[in-house]
Parts: sequence; structure tokens; C-alpha cells
Amino acid sequence: MIEKCLDYPSLSEALEALPKTLEGTYERMLKDIPEVNFQHATTLLNMLIWSDQSEPLKLKEIVDAIAVRADRNIVFDPINRMPHARDVLRICSGLTLVDRGDIEPPSMRWARELAHARATLQPLKEEIAKTNLAKMCLAYLSSPGVDTDTINKFHLTRYSAKWWSIFAMCAAPGDRSLHMLMTKFFKSDTERFARICSLTEPQASVGTALYYASYFGLEFGVQDLLKRGVDTNILGGEYGRPLQAASVRNHTRTVQILLAGGADVDGVGGKYCTAVHAASSQGHFETVQVLIN
Repeated sequence: MIEKCLDYPSLSEALEALPKTLEGTYERMLKDIPEVNFQHATTLLNMLIWSDQSEPLKLKEIVDAIAVRADRNIVFDPINRMPHARDVLRICSGLTLVDRGDIEPPSMRWARELAHARATLQPLKEEIAKTNLAKMCLAYLSSPGVDTDTINKFHLTRYSAKWWSIFAMCAAPGDRSLHMLMTKFFKSDTERFARICSLTEPQASVGTALYYASYFGLEFGVQDLLKRGVDTNILGGEYGRPLQAASVRNHTRTVQILLAGGADVDGVGGKYCTAVHAASSQGHFETVQVLIN
């Protein structure tokens, strides 16, 4: 607006109309995002706000993220990527910056001042934002060609493997489309599923889909897998069995679901041997009570 002023009176009026606070400035910047870029901006800002800022997002990761179409039959097609990665900066001009530092390729973070305006910048409530981010990650991981040996071609693989379950734990309960994406991912090729999970647990024995659903307390995923007849006592993963994984994480409701589905409370395996030892080692006495009763 200021650059359009042609004389002193119009410039004075334009300056007087500017927001008086930092939060107001950021709010105005958000409102000025063109409608055609709004969905991209929402994805970008949610990733920056809810991901770990100690690991800056790579530009290539963001380019792939905003190319995901979770509601389409083909959710990710490389042809939908932005031709020029740095054009990402134009989506939220002034709200983000590229930090080259000592790393290559360049990464992205929000401008330092934005930490003081975080509440203003949350385009969606946390629960809705994390639901959408979980969907994005799961849709990406379920896309044809995404695997551990194609990370150089599919740049969002590591991010999605790390964050899908973290976002899903905080997602809106009962979101049908998220549940469908989880089910699709759990039903994917067993070896491929294990390879993707190994990206987050490279030093541990890789578990089954039921193991990870239990570890992350994804009750719907656990129930769905049990309905399909998955063995509750199969060995795998750092903690040995799904019941131990749920117990060490204090997912009491998940523990109850597993026990009802035939999990052996005395079954041995993994870091803490039994589920009771796993729960008690972390001081999860409510879960211990469920197990011994």
C-alpha cells in the first residue's frame, strides 16, 4: 500500500492506517495472502509451527508437502511440485525465511520475531492442524514409489515417517478420512512398512503395524488391525510386543483393547521383558493395575 502513495498526504494516511502492534502486523500479512495460495500457506505455516524447530525444514520437503493432495486418487505426483523451490518464500512473504547456515540444501524457519506472535499465526486450531498434517504424511507415505531407497527422489519421506504418528496422536478423534489413511498405510506391503518404520528406529528391531499402532496409542488403528485378525503376540520392535509397547507409553485404553483381543499379559520380549515391567519401569501405575487385574 505504501509503495502506491504518490504524495506526502497519502503517505501519511497510509502510515496511520498501519497496524499498531506486531501481532496486528502479522495478522494483516496473513489476510493479504492470495486466496489461490491460502491452502499452501496453511500447510507451510502449520509445518513450521508444529514441527521441531531444532530440525529446520528443508525447502525440498516443503515443496513436496504442498504438492500432496490427500483427497485425490493420486495423492502425490512429482509433476505437481513447484518448478523453483525458492518460490515457497512467495507464499508467506515476510513470515518465513531461508537459513542457509552451514547446511546444504537450504532450510526454512519462521522469522525470529514470529515466536512472539505464535498464537496469531496458528491458521488452524492445534487439533485440526495436526489432523491435516497426519493425513498429509500418511498420504505421502502411501504414494507409489515412496520407500527407503527412493528418499533422494521423494524428499518428504523422512519427515513423514517421523511425524505422522506424533500428529495422529493429537488428531481429532473420529476423523474418518484419517482413519482410512492409517488403515491403508497399515495394509501396505509388510516389508515396505517395516523399512519406512526403520527410519525412525534404525537401531531397534522393527515391529509390526500393530506394534506401532499400540506404541503410539492409536486406538482406532489397534481395533482395526485386531478385527482383521492380526496376531497380538507377534514379536518385533524395541519393546518386543504390542502390549509392552502400549504399556511403556502408558496408553491404558490401548492396553485394555489388546488384552481383550488376546494379548498375553505374561508374554516375554523386548527391553523390559514383560508388560508389567515395562509399565512399572516408567511409573505408570494405572497401567500396571490394569495388567495385573
